[in-house]
Amino acid sequence: MYKYGTGVWARIVKSINSLNEKGTIPFSSLKRKVNDGTGEATDEWQWNVLNQNLFTVKHTRLHVDQLILPSEAPATRWCKSNPKKVNILVWRILRDRIPSRWNLSRKGVELSSLACPICSKHLETSHHLFWTCDLASAIWDLTFKWVDHYPNAMSSLKEVFSWLDNLNIRASRKLVLESIIGVKRSNRLEINQDCLVSEKWNGEWIWSWSRPIRGGTIGSHLEELQNLVSNVHLGEATDEWQWNVLNQNLFTVKHTRLHVDQLILPSEAPATRWCKSNPKKVNILVWRILRDRIPSRWNLSRKGVELSSLACPICSKHPETSHHLFWTCDLASAIWDLTFKWVDHYPNAMSSLTEVFSWLDNLNIRASRKLVLESIIGVFVWVI
Repeated sequence: MYKYGTGVWARIVKSINSLNEKGTIPFSSLKRKVNDGTGEATDEWQWNVLNQNLFTVKHTRLHVDQLILPSEAPATRWCKSNPKKVNILVWRILRDRIPSRWNLSRKGVELSSLACPICSKHLETSHHLFWTCDLASAIWDLTFKWVDHYPNAMSSLKEVFSWLDNLNIRASRKLVLESIIGVKRSNRLEINQDCLVSEKWNGEWIWSWSRPIRGGTIGSHLEELQNLVSNVHLGEATDEWQWNVLNQNLFTVKHTRLHVDQLILPSEAPATRWCKSNPKKVNILVWRILRDRIPSRWNLSRKGVELSSLACPICSKHPETSHHLFWTCDLASAIWDLTFKWVDHYPNAMSSLTEVFSWLDNLNIRASRKLVLESIIGVFVWVI
């Protein structure tokens, strides 16, 4: 036989079990006084979301969304007359999920330039690419002119959709406008998107544009394309790939590796320095400084790390780059002045640690003294 304890819950369980044995439903017998003791009511759970006692999945989802989802994010737009890829593109633009050069650099991708490849005037952000760029701005102007609607000054795609939602026109026309806005990025000049190269060449190039090209950015791009393919000679042979690295049609791993190294590896990187009289940690630090592999605030921000400030924590005047931290900062500059004064050498104006080592290599003194000077420079770099 089960033995009950002596606690409060043990007594409650014992009472409920005794009611079960008598055939009485326990929960209908558990009463509590309400209304200042003048009435009785059964204990129960009440669903009081949105001031409604009725439980619904819809209200529950809305309640959870309000508590968890960011309130500043725009509502997901889904235009039924647009292809899925267009709706997904609009959704990604509104949430800044486009792989623009700026976003890629924040994720740690190293790029040769962050400038917009279309106008080369500003950073290629999602907002610039789809709004403030010269090409995007011209397309938006033509779009609003074509649909015969001229909204007030707007600064983003979010404001365009906000203007569209508040526009006092029929719902069917709103749907058409939203479709036009969604596909304006997918607008292409070529009518036949599945054409072959042979269909566009018959002794001369055959173009079939959806509208005339009257100059501007598109006209300059077309002219550049025509100049690029002007010396191309097409034959009747089957298309094939040819390996033409180092003017050899034979593919070899060696030539491929050399070709990739020439394109990717930095040719201007200084040779690795290793001073035998310095500790390993000092030599490694010098190596990392010369290759800009120091976790400075500037480098961390390029890797996508969010920081409250990029300013140098020592002088607070400039961004904390490797060059600033070990050369142009007030503290570093003072230490270098004292170093050169102490070793009784006063080199000409230099602007980086690379130039210091270049000056040291060209210094006309004994090798043993050069080794001492390099050790002193390494130690002072470690102190900084």
